[in-house]
Amino acid sequence: MRPTWTFTDLELVVGWEAMKENLLPRPFIFRSRTHWYEDFLREKRGVRERLEATMDSAAWAMLDVVARPDIRLIVRGLNGDVRAEPKGSIRMHAVRRGGSAYVLTQLPGQNADEGGDFTITECDPFALAEVVVAELPQAKPGRESNIQLPAVVDGEDHMVQGESMLWDSFDNPVGHAGERFAQASFTGVGGIEIAQGTSRFGPRGRVIRRLEWRDVVDDGRYLVVRDNPPVAHSVDVKRMVSLINNEIAVVVQAIKDERATL
Repeated sequence: MRPTWTFTDLELVVGWEAMKENLLPRPFIFRSRTHWYEDFLREKRGVRERLEATMDSAAWAMLDVVARPDIRLIVRGLNGDVRAEPKGSIRMHAVRRGGSAYVLTQLPGQNADEGGDFTITECDPFALAEVVVAELPQAKPGRESNIQLPAVVDGEDHMVQGESMLWDSFDNPVGHAGERFAQASFTGVGGIEIAQGTSRFGPRGRVIRRLEWRDVVDDGRYLVVRDNPPVAHSVDVKRMVSLINNEIAVVVQAIKDERATL
């Protein structure tokens, strides 16, 4: 059985500072419930002393991988109306370095603007996508297959219309399926960022890929792959895992190419 750790929000903040890091990794949030700064510092000192006395080497090694991974998956999603029901807030951060991999999950807080405690689980380094998808709310696949969306031109914000899709009749305007998708209501939405941990070329040299899922009302789940033009794929669990793994493979190849030039 793989190790699992639980941390309060303050415990993870203190452990993270021990890694010479300041802000918690995205998409996690922390809001102290202590009113006075001096009291907050006193709290942190007490937590630091307790962690140093009780945390084993495996837990510290885990935090080191989280702070300095080869690959990160940053997951932020909303399921339902989180203002009315904060438990629909989804925050995950998965990492992989060599033969080690971990998935960090922040539980929802008391309201939409707060985060709760953390669960951290070790996993197979080649199963990050499977573990992340398994943590998402279940949804049936969308009824359409591949919906071509408007494309971004030259990295700019303005859009151009995509070509007609196979399921559009000749009477429909070009890109009508994409327009329907963009205007559809959804019960859940979220983003997945797949990023190179570090690059010899600095932060701007990192390869970063992004995906977005949408659970469309009276339809099902789609995963938007940001090709040019972007495409919304109908996905079940297996298909979603496969598409995420495709993006992980792009980042892995970039890491290999960069290391080959050393």
